[in-house]
Amino acid sequence: MKIYQFVITTKTVLKSGLKCSLNAFFNILQNPVYCGKIRVPSLNGKTIVEVKGIHKPLISIELFDEVQSRIKRRNKKYIKQSANSELMFRGILSCPLCAKKISGSGSKGRSKKYFYYHCSSSCGYRVRADQVNENLLSGIRLLKPNVEYTPIFEDFIRKIYGKLYEQKSIDKTNINRSLHKMIERVANARELLVKGTIDEEDYHSIKSDCENRIGILGTQLNDAYKLDVKQKQSLKKLTKCFLKPALIFRGTDNSIELKVASLFLNKDFVYSDADFTSHLKDEVRIVYVSQYSNTKENFEEAEVIKNISKEQQEIISNIIEIELIKGNKISTQNATKVLSFLLKLAEICISIKIKIG
Repeated sequence: MKIYQFVITTKTVLKSGLKCSLNAFFNILQNPVYCGKIRVPSLNGKTIVEVKGIHKPLISIELFDEVQSRIKRRNKKYIKQSANSELMFRGILSCPLCAKKISGSGSKGRSKKYFYYHCSSSCGYRVRADQVNENLLSGIRLLKPNVEYTPIFEDFIRKIYGKLYEQKSIDKTNINRSLHKMIERVANARELLVKGTIDEEDYHSIKSDCENRIGILGTQLNDAYKLDVKQKQSLKKLTKCFLKPALIFRGTDNSIELKVASLFLNKDFVYSDADFTSHLKDEVRIVYVSQYSNTKENFEEAEVIKNISKEQQEIISNIIEIELIKGNKISTQNATKVLSFLLKLAEICISIKIKIG
């Protein structure tokens, strides 16, 4: 019996009278009991092993192995398409014909499923989702920041790392202080031994105890320096991601892409493949576009923003000054948005595993 004679289609099996779900059908195909084997716990109880049963097999072991091989090949070829990933901008796009919010859905083709963004109104607007996704993501990938914002981004990275490693990092000053105390204790014990205050056994006991403690402190100190080196290396990598946003999308999943895209793009924007920069948020254009102007800004607003620290106020002032040097005038409100954008971008970069070649 050949493999194709055994692995028949689900529809044929159902027509023949078999009543079971698709999962149950594949469980049957993968059950070794039909080739004369049974699965039992191993002696340690942690793993499952297959042993020869006493019942008569219905199929040969060779046929069973062939079926498993076919199923594995099928699983490798089968890639489930997720509407969430294919329609990543659904909910933030607006129709260019009637300005209503665009929805999206999949349409089954001859060989695979195709996804489209479309308007639910009578205007009938419809566009291929993969074309829109690639156009918007490509635009983000090609952005190059104004280098004046690099130090601010790097400072956020350092601060976030400081909080992340607060519990794990070791105070090198305290370790060094403890090391000196251990060395002094050994020296004092040696003096007491010379004076005859303590005997040789006590001295060696103190010395051994201090040496063990010094070994532990030395390891902790070494780990602390390694952590510093690791943070410095990470800082360089993450700065590259700020300078080249394309790196953020390398090896990340669709949920991260959507998170980054939502950070860069305006909400409810009308899609057009002609002018990508018009889709960018004001704060993103300030950071990543050389010249920025917005006549709608209110420059008479209150300069002090509530619920903001003194340190953040200094950063906001720095951002306004950076733009003035470039010949751009921005409001305190937009400078605050720039601060928030840089901080969120730093948090995203740290939270993902970035692969840089």
